[in-house]
Amino acid sequence: MKNKNDDLIVEKEEVKKISGLKNTLTLLKKAQIKKSTYCWIVLLYAISAVMAVFHAYLTACLTKSITQANFDNFVMIVLLFGVVSMLKMTFQNFQYIFNVKLENLIVKSINTKNYNQVLSLEISNFNDNSSEEFQNRIYAANQISSIIISVLTNIYEIIHNLAYTIIIFIYAPILSLIYAIYPICKIIYNKIMTPKFNALYNKNWKENGIKMTALSREAIIGVKDIKSLNMNNQIIKDYKAKQDAYYEQQNKINTYSIKTKFFMSAIVSLSDIVTFLAGYLLYKYANFSIVSFVLFLSYKGYIRQLFDQFSNLISCVSNVEANSYRGNELYNDKKFSKEKFGNKKLNNIKGDIEIKNLNFSYENKTKLFKNLSLKIEPNQITAIVGRSGEGKSTILSLINKFYSVDDNKIFLDGVDINQLEEKSIRSNIVYIQQSPYIFNMTFRENLLLVNPKATKKELIDACQKSEIYNFIMSTPNGLDTMIGENGIKLSGGQKQRLAIARALLNKAKIIMFDESTSSLDNESQLKIQKVIERLSSNHTIIVVAHRLSTIINANKIIYLKGHKVKDIGTHKELMGRCEDYKNIYKVEIVE
Repeated sequence: MKNKNDDLIVEKEEVKKISGLKNTLTLLKKAQIKKSTYCWIVLLYAISAVMAVFHAYLTACLTKSITQANFDNFVMIVLLFGVVSMLKMTFQNFQYIFNVKLENLIVKSINTKNYNQVLSLEISNFNDNSSEEFQNRIYAANQISSIIISVLTNIYEIIHNLAYTIIIFIYAPILSLIYAIYPICKIIYNKIMTPKFNALYNKNWKENGIKMTALSREAIIGVKDIKSLNMNNQIIKDYKAKQDAYYEQQNKINTYSIKTKFFMSAIVSLSDIVTFLAGYLLYKYANFSIVSFVLFLSYKGYIRQLFDQFSNLISCVSNVEANSYRGNELYNDKKFSKEKFGNKKLNNIKGDIEIKNLNFSYENKTKLFKNLSLKIEPNQITAIVGRSGEGKSTILSLINKFYSVDDNKIFLDGVDINQLEEKSIRSNIVYIQQSPYIFNMTFRENLLLVNPKATKKELIDACQKSEIYNFIMSTPNGLDTMIGENGIKLSGGQKQRLAIARALLNKAKIIMFDESTSSLDNESQLKIQKVIERLSSNHTIIVVAHRLSTIINANKIIYLKGHKVKDIGTHKELMGRCEDYKNIYKVEIVE
């Protein structure tokens, strides 16, 4: 079974880098919670702590009165004890209510900011990291908030236990010092064993757990390929190997925990035996009173709890530091690069695009483009073709500023895209992939995501222009029919046409299609082509195509070879003068 603290442990070297308090405060500032809320929490904890001190004192008074058979002020003490107990419980109740509210406020606010930060990162970050990496950091606040509440609770418990411990030291100082053998032994034990324990929580163990979970998820997603390629046995073998590696280490961790509990229990028992014997000797030879002995036996557990709470507090603070570090990593440009935009607005764009002498390479890879130049005119269909790996899709990504480029390399209506604000780029350019992502929502909700204020008439108009309206109306609830896991399943062509409808609602001037018809049947392919040709009258259309037969009617075709523009022209012109283009087309026709 996975320990609930597993996710809170970071490597030793990583923790060294943490400026704990600074990271925690930095992340909490993002929550933007009113200072008055924190003040109320602190006040409630302070009052509860004062009540705890009074409660401890009155408990001692009652115990002393009963032991000495002194009932002169007994009724008054009992009444006062009852009032303090009720006040203590009342303030504790308010304390718990505020704890829940504070925890929810922290989680809601920081998670929202972290989520927004993730969406503002460059695409390259998502290529280099798994989705779990981002989810863990987005939801770091869930753990931080609960740990902060644990810190506050531990502080309160420390004050509570300290009050009883002081009373014990007043009545039985020698026995109290002897009983301190427990925390001393625990400190020595932890000092010796903690490095060994940390070694068990190593990086490989964590990675094995992540890989095991990822493989099980991927097996479900790719179940058709697994069955069709008869990979069942190999997948199960790989899964079992990852399980064995993970749980072998987990068993060692559990064994260590059990040994630790046994050792601590043995120390407690030894402390009890020693203090019982010491109490007997003090009573017999040093005039140690029965009252003091009874008070000590009643309250001795608070000494142990006091040191345990200190240990828990240190652990909680360390965990807050570690999780704050993770959450703040999202805002660290060295770890995750953020998209950078200018502040120039571009209204009523024409859709003219130009790339001038562009050099580009993905991180740690050889240069993809060197001095690439091309021009795309508005209100036309421009196709970009070439063999696999030439960088056709990369050009679309660069135009959409998914990756950073140098200044004065890509221009939109004559303006350097690095100078443009995000809205001027993303509101005017829509990128439709081969398999567009459709959310598990209704048709209406999917469409309104891009334009929440769109009227029903606008929704219908966009669906009709994208040739998806008749299909939507044939579903059980029309626009309110659910799509995805809890609803109907869409074909590739239907997803494409729904994506086009979203693009039209976005009122984008430039629409880019990346291999949009490569996996479609002939009927769906013809529908998409029909829609594209109709849109070209007032949109800049860019099509990346593998099948040349789908772009023969394009106004201009840019043919890439060797990551360079080999030739530009219409289909007829390229067939007449570009031998490479002609050969690719002939092979396709034969196939």
